[in-house]
Amino acid sequence: MKKYLLFVIFLALAVILVFKPTVNYFKSRQAAEKLMPSTDFSGETNPEVKTLEGDLLGKGYKQKVIVSVGERKVKIEVYDNGKLVASNVFSDGFVKPTMNYELIKLNKNISREYIRWDQYVGPHEKETHILTTKDSIVRPVFSADYDNKQWYAPFWSSRGETYIGDIDADGVAEIIEFVDEFPPEAPRLVDSEIEKITRREFPDDKKDDMWKIVSRENSGIGRGRKVIWNVYTRRNQDPLLFQKSNKEEYEKLTSNIIKAMKQVNETNQGTEQLISKYDLTQDSIDFNNFVRNFWTQGYPYAQPFDDMK
Repeated sequence: MKKYLLFVIFLALAVILVFKPTVNYFKSRQAAEKLMPSTDFSGETNPEVKTLEGDLLGKGYKQKVIVSVGERKVKIEVYDNGKLVASNVFSDGFVKPTMNYELIKLNKNISREYIRWDQYVGPHEKETHILTTKDSIVRPVFSADYDNKQWYAPFWSSRGETYIGDIDADGVAEIIEFVDEFPPEAPRLVDSEIEKITRREFPDDKKDDMWKIVSRENSGIGRGRKVIWNVYTRRNQDPLLFQKSNKEEYEKLTSNIIKAMKQVNETNQGTEQLISKYDLTQDSIDFNNFVRNFWTQGYPYAQPFDDMK
């Protein structure tokens, strides 16, 4: 167990040092749409380059998509019949370097494809962007949280993968985020050696917070059950926007999934259980938000609407 915890601690420190963001996040969806594509890929002398074939423009045929991943920057270029038609260079930490990306479809009846971009921000914490094109720019798709009047990106999961798929059989994909239950009564790790190493290896402004996470996770003992954190659906046919489900929509979309997993667990003991976020205590909700704030360095992933649309 101690070797596992040491691995987690050192991996966590490496992630913080490599991916510490200096991003000036989006002010609003309107501002993001007015951005000019960046072209500055300087300083990246040996990027990992991969060519994909996909219909990012929704034209009914495939374009060539060249993805260049450097140590600090990401460049994505879309070519249509040999002509560069959309591009961007991400260098601010919002879209982070990763090799975990693929082309996906969000609507089975429409040819348009998107890039799913999974970036690690912690030992088992992941952010997921959905990348598309708009007015010659490669850019992330946002979600609208109408309850809190906020734009939101990227998607987030700290337990397994963020799920992107059609859960209500209407032909259009939904996005599901997963987190840990973190039950308040779960046992905390008490190990003076591990605590000393944790506090020694992390910067002064993070050592207490890292130990708080390590001791509460307690090598997995304190993570509890898997939670459906949020569900996002497509808003009309807008290719640039998802919508966060309110409580009524959330329960409608997830009730059958949770019920089915409960039945599976009853017949196959040890199968991972799913629970609703509305079953969480406020302490568990607060701790999940604390964990995300820690791994994202306190930078915002949601910004208020300038106005309602």
